[in-house]
Amino acid sequence: MDRKNSKQFFKIFVIYFVILIAFVGVRIASNFGLFDFIENEILLDLFSTGIIQIGILFLMPFVLYLSFFKKKPKQVFQDFGYKKLGFKAILICFGIGILAYVLNVFVSNFFAIVLNYIGYNPQYSSAGGTGYDTLPKFLFGILSVAILPAICEEFVHRGLILRGTSSVIGYKKAILLSSLLFGLMHLNISQFFYATVLGLLMGLVATMTRSIWPATIIHFCNNFINVFLSYAESSNLFNFSITSVLNDLANQSTILFFIVSITIVGFVVFGILYLIKKLFMITGANEYNKMFENLESKIRSTDGNNMSDEEVVSTFHSYVFPNLKSPSNIYDLYINDNKHYGNLELKYKIPLISCLVLGGLITMFTFIWGVV
Repeated sequence: MDRKNSKQFFKIFVIYFVILIAFVGVRIASNFGLFDFIENEILLDLFSTGIIQIGILFLMPFVLYLSFFKKKPKQVFQDFGYKKLGFKAILICFGIGILAYVLNVFVSNFFAIVLNYIGYNPQYSSAGGTGYDTLPKFLFGILSVAILPAICEEFVHRGLILRGTSSVIGYKKAILLSSLLFGLMHLNISQFFYATVLGLLMGLVATMTRSIWPATIIHFCNNFINVFLSYAESSNLFNFSITSVLNDLANQSTILFFIVSITIVGFVVFGILYLIKKLFMITGANEYNKMFENLESKIRSTDGNNMSDEEVVSTFHSYVFPNLKSPSNIYDLYINDNKHYGNLELKYKIPLISCLVLGGLITMFTFIWGVV
C-alpha cells in the first residue's frame, strides 16, 4: 500500500483515538460527580450533551481533520459525504429508519436474553439520563438524544471513518470497521450489539447512496422513536410497549417467542432491503446514468460512431470497472471492491488497535461490573 494512503489511515485513527479519550474522560468525570454543581436536571444534561456531542464528536474531529489534512471547511463536508437528497429519497430514509427501530428492538431483546443467560446482571447506570415525563423534557430529549447524536455521531463514524478509510481498505471493510467502532463508542455491553447492527445498516446505506444524510435520518428516527415512546409511557398517552409484550411472550413460551420474533424480523428485513433498493435506484442509479452520459460521447468519438449501444456500455464498464468486465448489476458500482488495496504496515494500525482495545476493554468491564 502506498505511503499516502497509509498515512491517511493513520491520521484518521489518531483523530478518533483523541476523540475516544476525551469522550471517556467526560463520562468518567460525570460518574464521579464533577458536574453535580449544576442542580437543574435539564441544564445538567444540556451541559454534558453539549460537551460530548457538539464539542467532542463534532468540533474536535472537524478541527483536527482541518489541521491534519490541510483542508478548507467546505472540503471537510464534501469529504464526509454531505451530498443533498431529493424529497422522495428523504421519505424512503424515514421509512428505513422506522423499520430499523423495530429491528433494533428485537436485536436488543435477543442479546439481552443471551447476556442474562451467561450471567450479566446490570445493577447501576454508567451515565445518567432525563426521564421524559414532561413536555419540556420531551422536547429537550429530541434535541439531545435524537437530533445531536444523529448529526454528530454520524459525522464521526459515517463521515470521518467510513468515508475516510473506504479508499484505503475498501468499502466492505470500512463499513464493518465504522460499525464496530460505533458499537464500542457506546461504552456498554447492553448497547454494543444493537448499535453495531444499526451501524452496519447505516454504513451500507451511506455507501450505496454516497451520502451521509440517509444514515443521519435513520439514526434520528431510531433515537426519536425511543424518546417519544418513553414520553408517551411517562405521560400515560398509551401503555403499549413492544419490549414488554416480547418479555411477556418470552416468559410464557420461549418457542413461541422465537417463532413470532423470527417472523416479524423476516418481514422487517425484507421491507428494509426493498426500501434500500428503491433508495439506491433514486440516488446511485442517477449518478451512474450521469457518469454514462458524460463518457458516452467521449467513447463514441474515440472508438467510432458506428458502435452499438451494447459495445458502448461494455466500453463504459471497462472505464469504470477496470477489474470487472461485466458487473452483474448496478450495485457493483458502489459495493464491489475490485481494487487491490494492499496491506497496511503495523505501525500505521497502532491508533486503530488502540481505539479497539480501549473501547473493547471498557465495554467488557461494563459486562463484568454490571453497568448499563
